[in-house]
Amino acid sequence: MTSSVKPLTWIVGALLTLAGFAGLVWQPALLTLRMDTVLSLFTLIVGLLGIWAVATEYAYAKIYLVSFGIIYAVIAVIGWINKGNLYVTTVNTPDTILHIVLAVVLLVVGLSSSGSGSATPVIPEETPIA
Repeated sequence: MTSSVKPLTWIVGALLTLAGFAGLVWQPALLTLRMDTVLSLFTLIVGLLGIWAVATEYAYAKIYLVSFGIIYAVIAVIGWINKGNLYVTTVNTPDTILHIVLAVVLLVVGLSSSGSGSATPVIPEETPIA
């Protein structure tokens, strides 16, 4: 079975890059998400880092998923506890829900995968015929 680390990193990186760019263009809201300059730049940078991680090694893609899974979990908790106040910007409830979903997905895939990311075929040993 092949790992889903690199495909997920590619999807998340591409979507976050697009969302960050769209947030910079269509402020103050992108659909129901609150996007200001700080959040848009953060999202754009996180997305570009994801694309970079996919272009490099499997290990970087896995580190990306786990690291940003933790970061989005912390952002979600702070946003939830402080009723949207992240100190440098604010978020709304849909933002917090998105951060929770991102954190769970990134952490589950990042922590549950193992190996080098490439499927290695197992060649059975020949048994001697007696």
